[in-house]
Amino acid sequence: MLDLPRGPELLDTARRGLLEEILPALPPEQAYTVRMIAKAMAIAARELELGAGAARDGARSIAEFLGEEGATRIGAATSPAGAETAAGDRADRAQALLAECIRKRAIAPEREGQLRALLLQLTRAKLAVSNPKYLSRERA
Repeated sequence: MLDLPRGPELLDTARRGLLEEILPALPPEQAYTVRMIAKAMAIAARELELGAGAARDGARSIAEFLGEEGATRIGAATSPAGAETAAGDRADRAQALLAECIRKRAIAPEREGQLRALLLQLTRAKLAVSNPKYLSRERA
């Protein structure tokens, strides 16, 4: 059992301290670097919260799109949640396989709409971690 606060909360607290207390005291030429560090901390916190689940969901969606052969090549992408590293590895294999199929034009033209929907889903999941503000602008 983990003690509270957990990693994402710790990163958020450190990030707020960096931006609210340290940044104002620094010379302006250092502000960009501090903002970049704060942004990296925010992304890391979101990865801790969403990363493994998003990786599993993405691998599962790709496996479903590619069918039985794709799922076999990805390697248990549709199995219950495992370690975060295993989920990331499966997601990497799934994305590589999907990219290979696209490059080889192995996806039937009549499935183009499904492919676009899948790519949009995967992109939105990545944006939820790396730049959620973009998604909120998209919906507005």
